[in-house]
Amino acid sequence: MAAVGTGIAFAAGQPAPVQTDAPATSSKAPSPSPEQKAEKSAVMLTVKAEGAEVGATEAKVVATGESGEVVVAEKEIEANEATEIGRLPEGEYELHVTAAPVCEDGSSYKLPEKPVKFSVDGKGADVKLDVKLEKIPAEDMTKEQLEASAAALEEAGKPSAAQSAREKSGSAVSEPGSDSVVKRDPTPAPAPDGGNGGSGNSNSGGGSSSDPTPAPTPDPTPAPHEHSWSPVTAQQWVPNEVWVEDSAAWDEQVVTGEIVQASCGLSFNSAEEWNAHKIEMGRGHSCSYSVIPSYSTIHHEATGHYEDRGHYETVTTGYSCSCGATK
Repeated sequence: MAAVGTGIAFAAGQPAPVQTDAPATSSKAPSPSPEQKAEKSAVMLTVKAEGAEVGATEAKVVATGESGEVVVAEKEIEANEATEIGRLPEGEYELHVTAAPVCEDGSSYKLPEKPVKFSVDGKGADVKLDVKLEKIPAEDMTKEQLEASAAALEEAGKPSAAQSAREKSGSAVSEPGSDSVVKRDPTPAPAPDGGNGGSGNSNSGGGSSSDPTPAPTPDPTPAPHEHSWSPVTAQQWVPNEVWVEDSAAWDEQVVTGEIVQASCGLSFNSAEEWNAHKIEMGRGHSCSYSVIPSYSTIHHEATGHYEDRGHYETVTTGYSCSCGATK
């Protein structure tokens, strides 16, 4: 016989009651939210610059988010090599190339006219970017571009190449502002304090702090500008020609003839002359002879060569200002 109670059922032979109105339980863990699933991705960048082999300076890049905030500060990377510039979460980004590589002959490359847009999907896979730069031969560069190349080579510790680029700039055509083709200020600036840090809240307030088009960085050399000159130095070879002796001077004794010396004290040029003398003197004249070689001296001058045993000296080749001006 079964007894029925509210929400409780008893079965014959069962030691414990079973509550029928309790919700079913599950051991399955809750699914993670999209935010929990999102992963950062490594951004791998290759700046392709044909001819920028060993000896060229490094390129410089900056990455920004949708609202113009800097997510990867200016970073130097080797040309023609895939380099990780940072790890970024899901979102839309822009890559700005701020400085082109400079070869040791002073030639450089044109920067992209627009930033390179790229996306990160939040799944953790690497993002691979390629940026190809067009080379500018040194003979086609302006005075301002060559001066920018010289400054980059100087900064990279290549004073001789920097001096060569400055010398080329002296005969190049001047086009003020043309150096922006090979080098630009890192833009845009980081998000201002008190902003939303690139959260995308572009409709709040006046919208100025989240404007996706960042305000340009002010010209570092606005007029009026008072130059602060710093010396530009280079290593210059000071020659010192020194004579190096290979062999010393010496005198050589050589046989140039013979003298017939008679025992009677006379000298003859040959044995025949001596014999004629003996006959002339008669049989009673006792005389013998000996042949003595005659010598002369040949003088040999010393031999050698000149060697340049000079040295390098640090010399001031001019002056430069932080604004890029030189004199």
